[in-house]
Amino acid sequence: MKTTSNRTAVTVILCLLVATFEGIDLQAAGLAVPQVRAEFALVASQLGYFTAASSVGVLIGALGGGRLADRIGRQRTLTFALALFGIFSIVTAWSSGLAMLVAARLLTGIGLGSALPNLVALASENSPPSWRARAVALMYAGFPLGGALASGIMSEVAKPQSFLHTAITGLGLAAGDWRTIFYIGGLAPLLAVPLIAFILPDSAEFAHKHLAPSHQMSWTDVVFGPGRALNSTLLWVSFFTTLLVLYLLLNWLPALLNSRGFDRSQAFLVQLAFNGGGIPGSILAGILMDRAQRQFAVPFIYAGLVVLLVLTAVMPTDIAIALVCGTVLGGFVMGTQALLYGLAPACYATEIRGTGVGAAVCIGRIGSVVGPLFAAALVGAGKSPLQVLLALVPLAIIGGLTAILLSRRIGSQARSLPAAAR
Repeated sequence: MKTTSNRTAVTVILCLLVATFEGIDLQAAGLAVPQVRAEFALVASQLGYFTAASSVGVLIGALGGGRLADRIGRQRTLTFALALFGIFSIVTAWSSGLAMLVAARLLTGIGLGSALPNLVALASENSPPSWRARAVALMYAGFPLGGALASGIMSEVAKPQSFLHTAITGLGLAAGDWRTIFYIGGLAPLLAVPLIAFILPDSAEFAHKHLAPSHQMSWTDVVFGPGRALNSTLLWVSFFTTLLVLYLLLNWLPALLNSRGFDRSQAFLVQLAFNGGGIPGSILAGILMDRAQRQFAVPFIYAGLVVLLVLTAVMPTDIAIALVCGTVLGGFVMGTQALLYGLAPACYATEIRGTGVGAAVCIGRIGSVVGPLFAAALVGAGKSPLQVLLALVPLAIIGGLTAILLSRRIGSQARSLPAAAR
C-alpha cells in the first residue's frame, strides 16, 4: 500500500508540475500579442495565425501523442513531448519574422497536445481506484495555476526592484519584453525533462495490460468499437461545448468587462481571480468525483456554471462583486474540465486509453478554437456583453446533460463488471 501511495504522490506532483508549465505557455501568446503586433507590424489576420498556430498544434499533438503512448508507453511519450514544447517555446523567442513565429508556435502546440493525454493517463493509472478522479483533478489544477503564474511573472518582471526583474536583466534579457515569458516557459520544462525521464514512474497498469495487439487496431476501432461509440460521442460533445465556454471566457472576459465599464486594471484583476478560482474548483471537482455521490457531483458543477454565467452577465459594475463572480465562475468552469478529464480515462481500456483520451482532447481543442471566434462573431454583430455571456448558457447545459449521461453510463458499466475487474 505504501508503494502505491508513493507512486501516486510522485506521479501527481510531477504531472502537476508539467501541467503548470503548459498553463504558462497557453497564456504566453495572449500576453505577448501587443508587443508582437508592434514589433513585427502584423495586421489582424497575421496576428490570428500567430495566436491560432499553437491550438492547431495541440489538435495534431493530442491525436499523435495519445496514439504513440499506447505503443511505447506514457512516460516516454511525455518526456519527448515536454522536450518538444520546451525547445520550441525558446525558438519562439528567437523568431525574426511571422513565418518563424507561426512554425515555432505550431511545434510548441504539438508538444503541448502530445503531453495532455499522457498526463491524464498517468495520473489515473498510477492511482488506486478511489483516488483516480482526484489525482487527475489535482494534475489539471496546474493549468489555471500556470495561467495565473504567467500573468504574475510578467507583472513582477516589470517592477524594477523585484527579484524577477533583477534575475531577468542579469541574464541579459529585457524586463517586460515579450520574449521573456517564452524563455521562462521553455527553460522550465527543459530543466524538468530529467525528472520526468528518470523519476516519474510509468504506468504500472499499462505495463501489465499491454499484451493485446491494440497497435493493430485502427483509430476508428479504438474510439468507436463495441461498447465505446456512445461513450465517445457523449464525451466529445461535452468536451467541445465546455472548452468552447472556457476559452471564450479566457480570451474575451477582460474585453467584455471593459465594455461593461470596468477599467483595464479592474478587468485584469477579475481575470486573475478567474484563473485563481480554477485551482480550488478543479481540486474540489476531483474530490466530489471520487465519492460515492458522484452522480450528484456532475449536475451540481454544471448547474453552478450555468448560474454563475447568468450572475456574471447581470452583475452591477462593482469591482468587489465582479471579483467574487469571477472567482466562483472560474472555479465552476475549471471544475467542469477537471471532471471531464476524470471521466475520460474510464471510457477506455488501459491498452487503448491514450488514443481514446487523445481523441477527446483533440475535439475539446476544436471547441477552444471555436469559442473565441464565436465571441468575435457575436461582438461583431453588435451583441452586448450580457448577450454574449447568456449565449453560453445553452452550450453549458448541453455539456452538462451529456456529461451526466456519460457519468451514469460509466457507473452502470462498472457495476456490471466482476469485482476483480473493477
